[in-house]
Amino acid sequence: MDGVPVAGEPMVKDTLNIAPGERYDLEFVADNPGTWVFHCHILSHVANHGVEPGGMITVLKVA
Repeated sequence: MDGVPVAGEPMVKDTLNIAPGERYDLEFVADNPGTWVFHCHILSHVANHGVEPGGMITVLKVA
């Protein structure tokens, strides 16, 4: 996090709170087929000019 490797066991989370200015690199194994969404939980952050979806949201499709 913030460009510094995390020491110890890897963190396993389904939700990660990231404060303003913080940065995280995510590493994952895509071995579970389906459509997975990475998104911000603040509604206004996943809207573009009030239109959802958009903004801070990514969809990952695993075959």
